[in-house]
Amino acid sequence: MNATEYINTNFPGLVLAPSLYMQWDVKLHFELGSEMHPLHAVDSINHAYFTKVYSQCLSIFDDLFSEQDDINVRGKRLSSQKGQNAKQDEFV
Repeated sequence: MNATEYINTNFPGLVLAPSLYMQWDVKLHFELGSEMHPLHAVDSINHAYFTKVYSQCLSIFDDLFSEQDDINVRGKRLSSQKGQNAKQDEFV
């Protein structure tokens, strides 16, 4: 079964377009790294924020899934170099 068939079978009526979040009646929202900011006042990266968010994401993931679950992941990596157009790599 390809990805389109899987989505149509398991999520009938889902349209893969922004905003997926608003297309469903039931929603979950997690506020990660609350009361922290990703940047310090001097525009340097706040590593404590990203460490906290990473830890929270792992905890949520571990609570939702077990090692026996099948998980399909699809993503897009964007990269660009100064003066060049962004390059997109899709991965599954």
